[in-house]
Amino acid sequence: MVRPELRHDSSSQMVMEHKISGEVPKVSVGLPVYNAEHYLDDTLRNLLGQSYRDFELIISDNASTDATEEICRDHAAKDRRIIYHRNNRNMGIAWNHNRVFHLSSGEFFMWASHDDVRTTDYISQCVAALEADPRKVLAFSKVEFIDEEGTGLEKQGISLKTDAQKPHERFRELIRMDYTCEAMYGLIRTAVLKRTALHGPYPDSDRVLLAELGLHGQFIRAHNITFYRRSRTQKIYPSRQERVSLFNPARAGRIAFPYFREYGEYLSAIKRAPLIAYERMHCYLLMQRWVWVNRRGLTSDVHHCLGQIAKGMLSRGSR
Repeated sequence: MVRPELRHDSSSQMVMEHKISGEVPKVSVGLPVYNAEHYLDDTLRNLLGQSYRDFELIISDNASTDATEEICRDHAAKDRRIIYHRNNRNMGIAWNHNRVFHLSSGEFFMWASHDDVRTTDYISQCVAALEADPRKVLAFSKVEFIDEEGTGLEKQGISLKTDAQKPHERFRELIRMDYTCEAMYGLIRTAVLKRTALHGPYPDSDRVLLAELGLHGQFIRAHNITFYRRSRTQKIYPSRQERVSLFNPARAGRIAFPYFREYGEYLSAIKRAPLIAYERMHCYLLMQRWVWVNRRGLTSDVHHCLGQIAKGMLSRGSR
């Protein structure tokens, strides 16, 4: 594998340039980070210690103010598979997740979080699973939850039928609101991912993206590997409407309708997907049930909007 060359652009970010005549890595790993110093060093060691070696690790730093930059640059100086980018300002979770994908070049792509852990053969097993069956679009593993200290928790992941034969059956599973989207950190076919809307600037856009991927093909669970997902106790934003600013800082303090946005994005995903008429109609019918199941969330969007309007009127009246 020919290693990528690095150069600095006008904003002092590092930009990857693969040699035109050279080979690109088979796998791209994207690591979006922001103020990640507490777990980042261990996570980078875990990723770089994978038994599968033919990958690039693209890090996009969302203008961290802690030691994240120092940790990333230190590892990048020691391992040429790392390409480190630093944004001039915090662009939000969604933009940063999409950024690492847009900068990738591999046949397969995998998002990584700064505080999760994988068994050593995670990438190799997922690559083998996808290469063995071209119809599968995503490979992932069982999940075990750990606490902030790395101790195993009794919390269990929810098993979904993401290997169902019919697209609407997979879609029905993936639009559920009771699972934690760990498949998002599996290995995905880049060609399929390019046909989706990627991450949107709203909460649960990862759930929508998984549902859209499910419309394109089956997921496969690789055996004998584990994804350890860290459960965090700190809650910064209590409501989904307030969390919108995490995904898009430009929306901070503005009226948001995240449940309605999620509903609309599901409809758009159905429209984009390569489905026969029967499957498409069945997916639209499933969204009618989704509205009923999530009626409280949709109502909370309206209440939050009215509350923001009332707050604004009171603020203007007190001047």
